[in-house]
Amino acid sequence: MALTNLDEILHRHELWLRSEKDGQRAILKDIDLSGIDLKNRDLRGVDFRHSNLEDANFNKANLKAAYFDGAILYRANLHETNLINARFVMANLERADLSSAHANRANFYKANLRYSNLYECDLKESILKGADLRGADLIGADIRGAELYSSAWPLDIGTTDVCVDIWFVYQLLAHVLCLRCNDPEFETIKDLIRPYALKSHKAPELGLREEDE
Repeated sequence: MALTNLDEILHRHELWLRSEKDGQRAILKDIDLSGIDLKNRDLRGVDFRHSNLEDANFNKANLKAAYFDGAILYRANLHETNLINARFVMANLERADLSSAHANRANFYKANLRYSNLYECDLKESILKGADLRGADLIGADIRGAELYSSAWPLDIGTTDVCVDIWFVYQLLAHVLCLRCNDPEFETIKDLIRPYALKSHKAPELGLREEDE
């Protein structure tokens, strides 16, 4: 796609956002847009599904409710972007920069977020089910109310100072209770955390019951 054509598409999209004449929603799916610079642009609702956005620059762009399902966002710059209600289902965000982004209620179902920068990212009530977060920097991130079931959660320095709700703590403890460890001290730990682990809504699925010994 020629850059002049892309500029026209985005101009019509901005008209569409303002409900003006000749406005038309931008459909940019299945396109190679690697390295494109779209910083500070109003891209609410744009359809980027299955496009190649490797090294793209969306710094401080408004991407609210945009579609990125199946897209390649390897090393993309999404710093301080508005990602509220955006969709990244099965997208590749490996090594992408989402630091200080507002991703409330965004959908990252089965997304690849390995080694991504999620520093101080607002992920409240987002869907991270099945997402790969190995190596991600989550320092200062807010995941209260987020769905993390079946996600690959990193247990390294990148997970310090993460803001969570109590239900997430219960879920972590429930999974700890399901571990097998031959050290006698682990039985003492299990006794201490059991009352809290059983409060997890995942406890029944994990086979945990009040009468477990």
